[in-house]
Amino acid sequence: MVQTWMYHADLLGGIAARLAGVRSVFWGIRHSTLEKGKSKRSTIMIARLCALLSSWVPDKIICCAKKAQDVHADIGYSARKLRVIPNGYDLSRFRSDAAAGAKVRAELGLGSNDFIIGNVGRFDPLKDHFNLLQALARVAECKIPFRCLLIGKGLSPDNVDLVKNIAELGLQDSVLLVGQRSDVPAVMNSLDLHVLSSLSEGFPNVLAEAMACGTPCVSTDVGDALEIVGDQEACCPARDSRALAEVIIKLAREKQHSPSAWQARKITSSDRIAEKFSIKAMVEAYEACWFPAACDENR
Repeated sequence: MVQTWMYHADLLGGIAARLAGVRSVFWGIRHSTLEKGKSKRSTIMIARLCALLSSWVPDKIICCAKKAQDVHADIGYSARKLRVIPNGYDLSRFRSDAAAGAKVRAELGLGSNDFIIGNVGRFDPLKDHFNLLQALARVAECKIPFRCLLIGKGLSPDNVDLVKNIAELGLQDSVLLVGQRSDVPAVMNSLDLHVLSSLSEGFPNVLAEAMACGTPCVSTDVGDALEIVGDQEACCPARDSRALAEVIIKLAREKQHSPSAWQARKITSSDRIAEKFSIKAMVEAYEACWFPAACDENR
């Protein structure tokens, strides 16, 4: 059998496998947005070509998110072959680690009692950092003290436009541009709350990674974010900074005024990822897709 991964490999690898006589070919889709202006023109063209061949080349087409399944069915992929297998996470790496979180805070000059909001993700229009900044400005207006870490490629002090936006909103003392880091589990442990402000996503890994570390999350309701977070009240519409601010304020007040409820939220966050999105669950789902007869015999 052959499992390919993403559009170009699906097209070239899939055809090569069929011509070589491979009986079982599986495509992998990791993309959930195929719109002009959001995706490369060449990417859209290859995806549409794959759609035309999807009835012939693959046995199954495995998507990382329900959103990806819907998008690709809409552009002509064989709907009967589409399957969703969510990402799985290494819970020996992404886990609660207070010492690692405290080390990151100390490195960045943050106090142990500071309320720390974080956003991990590259600087990109789809991540809609300006939406987050507008929401944070509203949080500041409500006299809720916080510091916000923006972590990822392009989120550094040399990003002139971002620095300007932060200053215009009066957030220069509240927002810290950290840039790209390799110690994401430690960073997640340093946060009290992770916020995803995107206007488009597929299966946003950062939510699951934060929650696996026991860090509660709020998110715009994009892609499979709600499926990961599992709490409608912790999600809000994209491009709505007022709604995003309201969710952040609600959770900030919960942490401040109801420590027991906040602790329960942290435990619920990590338990949800362990139950639904472990690597073990992902591997078993792939094996069941690749070798259904063998899996049925083992049950």
